[in-house]
Amino acid sequence: MGYSFKEMWMGRDPPPNRWRGSSGQAHYPYKEFQPAWSARMKQRKFLALWIMAPVLVTTFTSSWCYYILKSRGWLHMLNNPLEGAAELYDLTLRRYFRELKAELYSYRERSAYERAIAKEQEEVMAQFQKYEELSQGAVQSPSSKD
Repeated sequence: MGYSFKEMWMGRDPPPNRWRGSSGQAHYPYKEFQPAWSARMKQRKFLALWIMAPVLVTTFTSSWCYYILKSRGWLHMLNNPLEGAAELYDLTLRRYFRELKAELYSYRERSAYERAIAKEQEEVMAQFQKYEELSQGAVQSPSSKD
């Protein structure tokens, strides 16, 4: 069974030990006295962790994003967030994917062209070897008659 909000954060006394026996004492040792400043520190800790931290993070990130949009001239995106998100996607990720697709397509074309040239060179070399064999045979045939 969990502790209530008041027991955990706002109370002056430590939360009651709900576990029985030595395991309870090991995890939650009994404290007879908890001074007032300790309760105050608990309240401040709660305020800092659960209220101030999210407020600060949200405020900082939203203002940072606002100034980024303002510096790029994109404040009109905040008027209609759905269209703004679509436009932001167009300006960033879609452009990147378009360039990536074009790059892959050109790579495929280039590699296919290189393979065609290599195949053509192999065919030319094969014809050249046949020609050399025939020419050497033609040169050697009269000498073999002698």
